[in-house]
Amino acid sequence: MAASASPTPAPAPVMLSYDLTVTDITQMSPKLWALHLDPILPLDMGMFTILAAHINLALGTLCAVLPRRPDLRPLVDSMLRLDTVGLYLLSERGHGLDAFNIETTASMTDEGDAFILHTPREEATKFMPATTPAFDTPKVALVMARLIIKGTDRGSRFFLVPICSRTEMCAGIASRTSTPSTPLSPPTSTALAAARAWFGAFKAAIEAHDAQRAAALLAPDALWRDILALTWDFRTFRGAPDIARFLNDRLAPSAPTQLVLDEQWVALERPYPDLAWVQGIFRFAATAGPVSGVFRLVPGADGVWRAHTVFTNLDGLAGFPELIGPYRDPLPNHGHWYEKRARELACEDEPPRVIIIGGGQSGLEVAARLKYLGVKALVLERQDRVGDQWRKRYEALCLHDSVWYDHMPYLPFPPTWPVFTPAPKLADWLENYAHSLELNVWTNATVTKAVQDLKSKLWTVTCKRGDGSERTFVVRHLIFAVGWGGGTPQRPHYPGEELFAGQILHSSEHKSARDHLGKKVVVVGACTSGHDICADYYNHGVDVTMHVLLHARLTPHAEFASTDFYREGGPPTEIGDLLNASYPNHLMHLVHQRKTREIAEADKETLDGLKKVGFRLGWGHDGSGFLMLAWTRSGGYYLDVGTSKLIADGKIKLKNDAEIEGFSRDGLRFKDGSKLRADVVIFATGYTNVREPIQKICGDEIVNALKPVWGLDAEGELNSAWRDTGVPGLYVMMGNLALCRFHSKHLALPPETPLCACRLVMPRAACRAARRPLHHHGKGKALLLDLRPAAGADPFDDAGSADVDVDARWVRVGVGWVNRDR
Repeated sequence: MAASASPTPAPAPVMLSYDLTVTDITQMSPKLWALHLDPILPLDMGMFTILAAHINLALGTLCAVLPRRPDLRPLVDSMLRLDTVGLYLLSERGHGLDAFNIETTASMTDEGDAFILHTPREEATKFMPATTPAFDTPKVALVMARLIIKGTDRGSRFFLVPICSRTEMCAGIASRTSTPSTPLSPPTSTALAAARAWFGAFKAAIEAHDAQRAAALLAPDALWRDILALTWDFRTFRGAPDIARFLNDRLAPSAPTQLVLDEQWVALERPYPDLAWVQGIFRFAATAGPVSGVFRLVPGADGVWRAHTVFTNLDGLAGFPELIGPYRDPLPNHGHWYEKRARELACEDEPPRVIIIGGGQSGLEVAARLKYLGVKALVLERQDRVGDQWRKRYEALCLHDSVWYDHMPYLPFPPTWPVFTPAPKLADWLENYAHSLELNVWTNATVTKAVQDLKSKLWTVTCKRGDGSERTFVVRHLIFAVGWGGGTPQRPHYPGEELFAGQILHSSEHKSARDHLGKKVVVVGACTSGHDICADYYNHGVDVTMHVLLHARLTPHAEFASTDFYREGGPPTEIGDLLNASYPNHLMHLVHQRKTREIAEADKETLDGLKKVGFRLGWGHDGSGFLMLAWTRSGGYYLDVGTSKLIADGKIKLKNDAEIEGFSRDGLRFKDGSKLRADVVIFATGYTNVREPIQKICGDEIVNALKPVWGLDAEGELNSAWRDTGVPGLYVMMGNLALCRFHSKHLALPPETPLCACRLVMPRAACRAARRPLHHHGKGKALLLDLRPAAGADPFDDAGSADVDVDARWVRVGVGWVNRDR
């Protein structure tokens, strides 16, 4: 027998979300009708066809005969779970649905206990989607054929026939695609039609500056995230009324025009059975410069598609293109490059306009952005070589983010690069990156102080070089790119340390497990460094125990972040960045609650093993896993690459039933009276607060005026990393390679809030628009945000400080700003 096939998506999530029973199908219950009205089905006719055949035709027929054929119950139950897909093979290529003239035959064997089905010619081929081993699911079919008994035609009957297993067609059955697939499959074509219709109305409303008409195209609980494009800030607005006010304020001065839908990125996505959207990317020109955007459409109860999320991102500055591609230096350089480069690096002919403190990935990436916007910046790095902050860490250190996620601006990693980068390899890459892009970096250069003139707001920055000489620069812009705490270790101290006969180290001082072969080691701390170091010791045969602080609740995770956007064969990095940033953090909080449950289920065996040995697990804020911990604490989790199983299996010992009381001569004493022998104790307890290096260089007055740097504000945006810090001309660049890649451009572009004066590079028209404040048109009361720390709070503690996000001279009124000095 032959059957024709057409490729289609898996329908399981849709059907399983309705939990149908035999009664639902035989009685055509409201639940059955609700499934047929699921809003995803009109967008995906392939899925609709499969479900209609499976439920209405195959299951409908079998459920009807169950009372007299109870032996079919196991098959029906399997089909209700979609462990088996049912097909309805009536149609023939030469006869369509004409049951009276079908040619497929089913001849009874002489023994009378079986039938042989036969397709006599091409026109008798059955035609039905999804007859191949797709979705990793076996299939059975109700095949209509002419019943032949001892040569006599007894008319058309249905026969229950296995079609394929999970992996291959059943013996004697062939399946082939009868029509070529098209570049746009039916679901994509339908999604494209929905995107075109919505975007046409959106374009008309935005270009007409009609805020109310644009807001009518949004879901009532919509979210609009804007990075610099319309607000000159990082803002997220919630709900159609607030979005309407924001658009009413910003459409005219931003003057969006030339809106275009980038149709190649329109897609229908269904991450969960109860969640689906049509996603699209669009572009437009604004006063500030070119803008890219993302929208996601969801169906309403009335069947109308509206945007649930909109994202707008400033890609560049009008009139200031990056000096790449067609804008690169076109002139030959015969014999002058070396001297010219040396003078540029020495800042002999032109002083820097920007000083960047720190030459790790964050400092280098923002330096590269500035250089190719035509702004001279000088990076001052205290280490002897670029990359030493990675090169001098423990040799087992390896990135837990993938290569696709970690590409750097202008110079991505080559296709030969490993998926997870060893730290020494990354260190060499950073050094080569600075050299290849001709970034101005002074190594062995320590900034001793930076003083801001209160009137001019200019910074006088003093730098001491390795040869003992000093150099002073006067600049308007000072960027701290020193990482979390500027590399200053943070560790607790305990009584009796002077009595301990062994060695006490911070993880920043640890180099290799080979240094302690044959010794007993205790590692205090259970985040990434703690796990990595313990695994290194175990792999070298060293007796190692992990001590987890009693109050700790660690969130271990298999890595799942961003795999859809950053993977082999995935979209270009700039598209991945756009899509990744287009999810507001309020929404990501909810999504990651579900993701965390999925990960917990997938890792159940490992997590159960951790619980069995006493490892205390935590699931982040409201069960949202590592994401919100990263945004609020920059810690408290571990992305598992294998060490969790070593702990669960007892290969790495665990001590977490008591707090450390102090040291003894041969180890550690605990508050419950227990002891732990140790020759080496390593504190993997992180680094000091991000504000500390700023305080050391700029002084108390500046750091007291500084907003919280890390942590989320009320809108779900980071407080002041990459944006206005509350101190004119002072900025903080920090984060992993991916965050620095994306946000280094934002820091190199315009001011982050409508409160600030022009910053690094900015055309006058954009500057005028940036100074225009948002106005409030509602009747809500003004919300005064107190900039002083709460009673008893550490003013240098960034963790969890999410309520202070405005300059002291300004108060927030709804989505607007009012200068209270006026």
